[in-house]
Amino acid sequence: MPDFHHQRVIIEWPRLLAEFRNYQADAAILAWDSKAFVESLVEPRPVFVEAFLRQQTINGMPPVDRIKALYGYLLQKRYDERLNLLYFAFHIFDEETRLPQEIVQQTPLPHEDGVPSFRHFGEPDFSLDPVVN
Repeated sequence: MPDFHHQRVIIEWPRLLAEFRNYQADAAILAWDSKAFVESLVEPRPVFVEAFLRQQTINGMPPVDRIKALYGYLLQKRYDERLNLLYFAFHIFDEETRLPQEIVQQTPLPHEDGVPSFRHFGEPDFSLDPVVN
């Protein structure tokens, strides 16, 4: 399992950001109320979340829909690439979530061998910065 204290794990930020720029969110996720997704974002917003939200500018997608699209994209990356970024971007399984129960129930737990390891969530010296990584 990667250990961020002893080695640097590479997250392919340029590729991920470019993919998200062209990502077409599923109509089902876009149909949900945007307020729940906005209110479930981790605050203050992580640098990587802001970087992703700046990428999704195609088709005149409003900012609130970009947030729902980001949830869908990061969920897909959790399945396809074992990326745990979703859990660093949104409150999902805690009392701070405002996500509909149906969304929470469809979201798997962080991947045990995923990158970054979820054990780093909330560590004050841990950051996910697309410019640095």
